[in-house]
Amino acid sequence: MKRALVLAVGLASLLAIVAAGCGGGGGSDKLTKEEYASKLNAICDEYNAKQKEIGDPESLSDIGDKGPKIVDEFENAIDKAKNLNPPDEIADQVNRFISLAEQQRDLLNDLIDAAKDNDTAKVQEIGSKIEPLSTEGDQISNDLGAPACAA
Repeated sequence: MKRALVLAVGLASLLAIVAAGCGGGGGSDKLTKEEYASKLNAICDEYNAKQKEIGDPESLSDIGDKGPKIVDEFENAIDKAKNLNPPDEIADQVNRFISLAEQQRDLLNDLIDAAKDNDTAKVQEIGSKIEPLSTEGDQISNDLGAPACAA
């Protein structure tokens, strides 16, 4: 049971990193694909450092304590990424990435709530819902040229 919990928590942390790279269409100047990837990587690198500073949750209690801090940093990264203005050629990928990030954010909040309720089964269930989103997000971030977001 502990192994499954650690897996769910690790998966949630990984997804937060992946989802942090999502971007939208903020500013007025369109970036090139290379500029977009570079800025996206920088956002993810910053998020990764903050998440590492917070630390990986290792128990239900840790999820309840550290999870909200991680989600707050995740939200900040998403907001920064949404202000990037991707080129038209990758707009569909970016929009899908945003959608995945929002779904992951919602599930991470649900995971935190389940952990605070000490509901290991629910934490595991939510972890299993996050996994396919993570897999798709990893692929998109790599396709966008932003491997730091899939780290």
